[in-house]
Amino acid sequence: MSNEDPVQDEAAQPDAPEGAAPSDVTEAPADAAGDAGPEAVAEPPAEAAPEAPPEKTLEEKLEESKAATAAMKEKMLRVAADFENYRRRSTREVDDARKRGVQHAVRELLPVFDNLERATTHIGPEADAKSMADGLRMVLKQFIDVIAKVGVERVEAVGSPFDPNVHE
Repeated sequence: MSNEDPVQDEAAQPDAPEGAAPSDVTEAPADAAGDAGPEAVAEPPAEAAPEAPPEKTLEEKLEESKAATAAMKEKMLRVAADFENYRRRSTREVDDARKRGVQHAVRELLPVFDNLERATTHIGPEADAKSMADGLRMVLKQFIDVIAKVGVERVEAVGSPFDPNVHE
């Protein structure tokens, strides 16, 4: 047995000497584990730490899960608040765009309104029918031009059945 102790001591060292054969290094740990006998198996390893009580581990896990739950809840609330802010901002932007569109259309139609109003003030008993008709045609042409500028197109609907897809 005194001959095995130096071999086991060499095998137990992590760095094998350079002169040792690879088979000695490979076999030494197997000899140490396999030939040690029943007394080596019965002893717990010296490096093993004593286990913590299961209640403490469960309490730690509970605290960790509570902390994770609180963090996820806070993250969820932040995302919900961000979404609500996004929804409000989008609604406000759509309303602003609608107002700008209406303002643009009204600004373009005001000259047409002014011309129609001016034409009605000049109607009297001495008004010439031909000059009145010419003036109304000019105002109508101006109105059609403004409507086209705003983006409205004329659809010929005379003699065709009503189609809600075309006649919006």
